[in-house]
Amino acid sequence: IDQSVIREDSDGKEKSGGAATLVVYKDKLLLITATHVIDDALYPDNSITLRYRDKFVGVPLGDFVSDPANDLSIAIVRFDINKEDLPTLKLYSDLNIKIEDQVTGYGYPHFFFAFTSGRVTAVHPDRIVCDSDVYYGFSGGPVIVRVRDEMVLAGIFNRMSNSYCTGSVATSHKVVVRLAEKVLN
Repeated sequence: IDQSVIREDSDGKEKSGGAATLVVYKDKLLLITATHVIDDALYPDNSITLRYRDKFVGVPLGDFVSDPANDLSIAIVRFDINKEDLPTLKLYSDLNIKIEDQVTGYGYPHFFFAFTSGRVTAVHPDRIVCDSDVYYGFSGGPVIVRVRDEMVLAGIFNRMSNSYCTGSVATSHKVVVRLAEKVLN
């Protein structure tokens, strides 16, 4: 699962970008990232470029919701493209995240893929706190837990106040589910 949203300048160099996560929820394909990743990567024709497995795909933005009033920096885009070829995570509304759960995640600091891991140290209604190290470029990336043999979305990394952070705060999957319901209805 190696995905990001990017924007290139007129010379074809990556100008902005961030991590993104493709999930299947209620048999629909959704792209989840941070709101500022979409804002920075949006082209004038209302499309974004999704990078996965070293492929670049231009995708019309389509249905899009965010929750800026709650400062959660989450954006969800519904895609009507063939999901069979895409690496995805599952999203469950009844996931029970607990302190000490092992988590993994990824991001794109300076346009390079980076992996992090740790465990959940606090659970709040809309956020989870992990002891994983993150950097700028992890915004919009997934916090992943393993449930039986499935990789499941537990949350989305948020924008940080420093360029490096020991520990991380992520928006909870409960918020993601709430917004996913909005984009599907």
